[in-house]
Amino acid sequence: DPSNIAAALSLETLCLLDEDWVELARALLQEASLIGDPQTVRRLCERAGDLLWEKLHDAEPALAAYHLAAKAAPQEASPLRRLAAVLESTGRWRELIDIHEKELVVTHDPVSRADLYYRIAETQRTKLGHLDAAEVAYAAALDVDPLHLPTLHAFDALFRSGQRWAE
Repeated sequence: DPSNIAAALSLETLCLLDEDWVELARALLQEASLIGDPQTVRRLCERAGDLLWEKLHDAEPALAAYHLAAKAAPQEASPLRRLAAVLESTGRWRELIDIHEKELVVTHDPVSRADLYYRIAETQRTKLGHLDAAEVAYAAALDVDPLHLPTLHAFDALFRSGQRWAE
């Protein structure tokens, strides 16, 4: 009976003991589909994603699990951070920027927001070669934290390399 939560929990315990990570992740996702509480769904999907990524190094199913976690709790940054880690590790730069932009919506601390804008800018500049987009993101970082040191250093290097001495 796939809707039997007690059986799902027992299966999870057996999978953990056997170190059957694929089946454990599947069981966690099945349990998440039966639960109505968004925070529990987020937690279960994150655990499944962690197993799929950290134990099995299987990016696509891990990303799917993290997307389910983000959908269950859209105001939480945790699943977005996990998504970003997998996307960065797999070199999926455009998707990484999209996730950082979603994370900006749920992040309110100015220093954390500046860090996110900085990461977007660095990805635009170093991975995609989009200097104009990088400059916009660097400026956004300084708008929320005018003393964000990594951004100030990046702007300095950007202006020096372009011989933009006035700026």
